[in-house]
Amino acid sequence: MFSIKKICLFIILILFFTSSYSQEAENKNSFTLSLQAYGLPMENIDLPGGFIADLGYDIIPKQKQQKFSIEYRIGGGGFVNSRKEGIPETQVFRYSMTCLHTSIAPKLYLNLNMADTDKSAFLYLENEFSVLNTFATIEDYHVNTSRKENEYLHFYYSCKLGASVPLHKKYFDFWAGYTTLDFTKMLNRNLPADRRRFAGEYLGVCWGMSFHF
Repeated sequence: MFSIKKICLFIILILFFTSSYSQEAENKNSFTLSLQAYGLPMENIDLPGGFIADLGYDIIPKQKQQKFSIEYRIGGGGFVNSRKEGIPETQVFRYSMTCLHTSIAPKLYLNLNMADTDKSAFLYLENEFSVLNTFATIEDYHVNTSRKENEYLHFYYSCKLGASVPLHKKYFDFWAGYTTLDFTKMLNRNLPADRRRFAGEYLGVCWGMSFHF
């Protein structure tokens, strides 16, 4: 329904129209552009992987002492996975999906340079509460079928530990964490019991970076 190209174009258009309002100094409310990767970049682990690109707005209630912020995000991305079994190996299934993502993420900060707040680096703990709308194409090679499956308002949680580093009066964030995102239930939906071959389709790990502008 929504291609990855259309989602990326939507994010770029938002970024273009909001860039004229991005003259935010450090420790002030700011727009953010985030790229979040999910899963591990390893071959033959039979787990899904993917990415989400988000445009966000990070609000700092007490800007003179940055201890807490809350960020709102909206964006999109995609996920894929395939599995082979047997000797010789044969393809069992393959799926790909695009998604629309929105989340709210409160963050707690630890200032690493108490003497000079304007140039401080920070460690932070983030709790992200997300809602995902997914649009999947699933190919089952055992029965030679292809089907579409959509899921709306899929809630999941991510806990992240990150570092926020100043560069040219802007901040870059780098982080890694754990996520509860799991596609198993959606992939098995509307299938008879003998064809519910999807198990353990969870992401587990998330990591990425953000730019404040």
